[in-house]
Amino acid sequence: DGSTAQGFPFTANGKFQAAPSIVDIQGEKTIFAGNNDKYLYAINSDGSVRFSLLTGDRVDTSPSFVHINGSLNIMFGSRDDQIYAVNMDGNTLPGWPITLNGNIKGGIVFSDLDANGSPEVITVSDAGTMSVFHLDGTPYHHFPINNSLPFTGPPMSLDMDGDDDLE
Repeated sequence: DGSTAQGFPFTANGKFQAAPSIVDIQGEKTIFAGNNDKYLYAINSDGSVRFSLLTGDRVDTSPSFVHINGSLNIMFGSRDDQIYAVNMDGNTLPGWPITLNGNIKGGIVFSDLDANGSPEVITVSDAGTMSVFHLDGTPYHHFPINNSLPFTGPPMSLDMDGDDDLE
Protein backbone atom coordinates (compact mmCIF):
# COMPACT_ATOMS: atom_id res chain seq x y z
CA ASP A 1 0.00 0.00 0.00
CA GLY A 2 3.04 2.29 -0.17
CA SER A 3 3.47 2.47 3.62
CA THR A 4 6.84 2.03 5.29
CA ALA A 5 7.38 -0.55 8.01
CA GLN A 6 9.69 0.47 10.84
CA GLY A 7 13.28 -0.26 9.80
CA PHE A 8 12.25 -1.11 6.25
CA PRO A 9 12.91 1.88 3.95
CA PHE A 10 11.24 0.62 0.76
CA THR A 11 8.06 2.34 -0.41
CA ALA A 12 6.09 1.99 -3.64
CA ASN A 13 3.67 4.37 -5.31
CA GLY A 14 1.15 1.69 -6.22
CA LYS A 15 -0.34 -1.49 -4.83
CA PHE A 16 1.03 -5.01 -4.86
CA GLN A 17 -1.76 -7.25 -6.14
CA ALA A 18 0.04 -10.57 -6.71
CA ALA A 19 2.02 -12.73 -4.36
CA PRO A 20 5.70 -11.82 -4.11
CA SER A 21 8.42 -14.36 -4.82
CA ILE A 22 11.50 -14.73 -2.62
CA VAL A 23 14.92 -16.03 -3.68
CA ASP A 24 18.17 -16.53 -1.79
CA ILE A 25 20.94 -14.75 -3.71
CA GLN A 26 24.37 -15.51 -2.27
CA GLY A 27 22.97 -15.91 1.25
CA GLU A 28 20.67 -12.89 1.13
CA LYS A 29 16.91 -13.14 0.69
CA THR A 30 15.52 -10.94 -2.08
CA ILE A 31 11.83 -10.20 -2.59
CA PHE A 32 10.53 -9.84 -6.14
CA ALA A 33 7.11 -8.27 -6.56
CA GLY A 34 5.13 -6.64 -9.34
CA ASN A 35 3.14 -3.51 -8.67
CA ASN A 36 0.30 -1.67 -10.35
CA ASP A 37 2.65 1.34 -10.69
CA LYS A 38 4.10 -0.57 -13.73
CA TYR A 39 7.27 -1.76 -11.97
CA LEU A 40 8.76 -5.08 -10.98
CA TYR A 41 10.70 -4.51 -7.77
CA ALA A 42 13.58 -6.53 -6.38
CA ILE A 43 13.93 -5.65 -2.70
CA ASN A 44 16.87 -6.72 -0.54
CA SER A 45 16.26 -8.08 2.97
CA ASP A 46 17.36 -4.73 4.47
CA GLY A 47 14.62 -2.94 2.50
CA SER A 48 16.92 -1.39 -0.09
CA VAL A 49 15.97 -1.71 -3.74
CA ARG A 50 18.19 -4.12 -5.67
CA PHE A 51 16.55 -2.95 -8.91
CA SER A 52 13.22 -1.81 -10.32
CA LEU A 53 12.13 -2.42 -13.89
CA LEU A 54 9.53 -0.25 -15.61
CA THR A 55 7.06 -2.03 -17.90
CA GLY A 56 4.28 -0.66 -20.09
CA ASP A 57 1.44 -1.38 -17.62
CA ARG A 58 0.59 -2.97 -14.27
CA VAL A 59 2.57 -6.01 -13.17
CA ASP A 60 -0.02 -8.24 -11.54
CA THR A 61 1.57 -11.68 -11.96
CA SER A 62 3.95 -13.27 -9.48
CA PRO A 63 7.52 -13.53 -10.78
CA SER A 64 8.76 -17.00 -11.75
CA PHE A 65 12.36 -18.21 -11.71
CA VAL A 66 14.27 -20.38 -14.15
CA HIS A 67 17.91 -21.42 -14.61
CA ILE A 68 19.35 -20.44 -17.99
CA ASN A 69 22.95 -21.40 -18.73
CA GLY A 70 23.62 -21.98 -15.03
CA SER A 71 22.23 -18.62 -13.86
CA LEU A 72 18.93 -17.95 -12.12
CA ASN A 73 16.65 -15.56 -14.02
CA ILE A 74 13.23 -13.96 -13.50
CA MET A 75 10.23 -14.08 -15.82
CA PHE A 76 7.00 -12.20 -15.32
CA GLY A 77 4.13 -10.70 -17.26
CA SER A 78 2.72 -7.21 -17.44
CA ARG A 79 -0.70 -5.99 -18.50
CA ASP A 80 1.10 -4.52 -21.54
CA ASP A 81 0.72 -8.01 -23.13
CA GLN A 82 4.42 -8.81 -22.69
CA ILE A 83 6.52 -11.49 -21.02
CA TYR A 84 9.72 -10.11 -19.52
CA ALA A 85 12.89 -12.07 -18.75
CA VAL A 86 15.65 -10.47 -16.69
CA ASN A 87 18.69 -11.58 -14.76
CA MET A 88 19.19 -11.08 -11.02
CA ASP A 89 20.54 -7.57 -11.68
CA GLY A 90 17.46 -6.52 -13.67
CA ASN A 91 19.09 -6.69 -17.10
CA THR A 92 16.82 -7.86 -19.91
CA LEU A 93 17.76 -11.21 -21.44
CA PRO A 94 18.32 -11.45 -25.22
CA GLY A 95 15.12 -12.31 -27.12
CA TRP A 96 12.85 -10.76 -24.48
CA PRO A 97 10.36 -9.17 -23.86
CA ILE A 98 7.87 -10.96 -26.07
CA THR A 99 4.48 -9.53 -26.97
CA LEU A 100 1.49 -11.85 -26.59
CA ASN A 101 -2.12 -11.68 -27.65
CA GLY A 102 -3.67 -10.52 -24.36
CA ASN A 103 -2.61 -10.10 -20.75
CA ILE A 104 -0.91 -12.96 -18.93
CA LYS A 105 -3.19 -14.70 -16.46
CA GLY A 106 -1.94 -16.60 -13.45
CA GLY A 107 1.76 -16.40 -14.16
CA ILE A 108 4.41 -18.28 -16.06
CA VAL A 109 5.38 -21.93 -15.63
CA PHE A 110 8.32 -23.92 -16.94
CA SER A 111 8.32 -27.50 -18.19
CA ASP A 112 10.66 -29.54 -20.40
CA LEU A 113 8.06 -30.39 -23.07
CA ASP A 114 10.51 -31.80 -25.59
CA ALA A 115 12.63 -33.75 -23.04
CA ASN A 116 15.87 -32.05 -24.13
CA GLY A 117 16.95 -31.10 -20.60
CA SER A 118 15.89 -27.45 -20.95
CA PRO A 119 12.47 -26.18 -19.85
CA GLU A 120 10.08 -24.29 -22.07
CA VAL A 121 8.18 -21.17 -20.98
CA ILE A 122 4.39 -21.67 -20.80
CA THR A 123 1.77 -19.00 -20.28
CA VAL A 124 -1.88 -18.24 -21.02
CA SER A 125 -3.70 -14.99 -21.68
CA ASP A 126 -7.06 -13.39 -21.09
CA ALA A 127 -7.50 -13.39 -24.90
CA GLY A 128 -7.70 -17.21 -24.78
CA THR A 129 -4.19 -17.86 -26.08
CA MET A 130 -1.78 -20.50 -24.76
CA SER A 131 1.81 -19.66 -25.71
CA VAL A 132 5.02 -21.67 -25.34
CA PHE A 133 8.56 -20.41 -25.94
CA HIS A 134 12.07 -21.75 -25.72
CA LEU A 135 14.29 -20.02 -23.14
CA ASP A 136 15.84 -17.87 -25.87
CA GLY A 137 12.41 -16.43 -26.69
CA THR A 138 11.81 -18.35 -29.91
CA PRO A 139 8.33 -19.88 -30.30
CA TYR A 140 7.84 -23.58 -29.56
CA HIS A 141 6.33 -25.52 -32.47
CA HIS A 142 2.51 -25.85 -32.61
CA PHE A 143 1.99 -22.74 -30.45
CA PRO A 144 0.24 -20.43 -29.83
CA ILE A 145 -3.05 -22.25 -29.46
CA ASN A 146 -6.13 -20.07 -29.52
CA ASN A 147 -9.13 -20.86 -27.35
CA SER A 148 -12.53 -19.23 -27.82
CA LEU A 149 -12.70 -18.37 -24.11
CA PRO A 150 -10.27 -16.37 -21.99
CA PHE A 151 -7.97 -18.13 -19.54
CA THR A 152 -8.32 -16.98 -15.94
CA GLY A 153 -5.69 -19.05 -14.11
CA PRO A 154 -2.18 -20.38 -14.60
CA PRO A 155 -1.27 -23.23 -16.95
CA MET A 156 -0.15 -26.63 -15.68
CA SER A 157 2.04 -29.29 -17.24
CA LEU A 158 2.13 -32.88 -15.93
CA ASP A 159 2.01 -36.51 -17.03
CA MET A 160 -1.66 -37.23 -16.30
CA ASP A 161 -1.88 -40.61 -18.05
CA GLY A 162 1.47 -42.12 -16.98
CA ASP A 163 2.85 -42.47 -20.52
CA ASP A 164 6.08 -40.52 -19.82
CA ASP A 165 5.07 -37.44 -21.79
CA LEU A 166 3.57 -34.21 -20.54
CA GLU A 167 0.00 -33.05 -21.03
